[in-house]
Amino acid sequence: MANRRIFVIGATGAQGLPVCRGLAKDGGYSLRVLTRDSSSARAKELLKLGDVEFIEGTFANEDDLRKGFAGCWGAFINIDGFNCGEKAETY
Repeated sequence: MANRRIFVIGATGAQGLPVCRGLAKDGGYSLRVLTRDSSSARAKELLKLGDVEFIEGTFANEDDLRKGFAGCWGAFINIDGFNCGEKAETY
């Protein structure tokens, strides 16, 4: 399988980290990760997986997202709803 780049938002979180591990273990994927802090302990854990590229930024910044998605084959997105407005939503 060709090496397909996956953009991951939420990679250092409880769901994102296992997804990244699974993709890395599969061997057919490289990872591009959006993170606020590429020097964090969780980010350093991701580096151990191999082909990981960091985009420092936030999901609230369109330019950061455009950089992240550029040239990617797919994406895994998991954001914290409490930090992006879920509390204010009307159901």
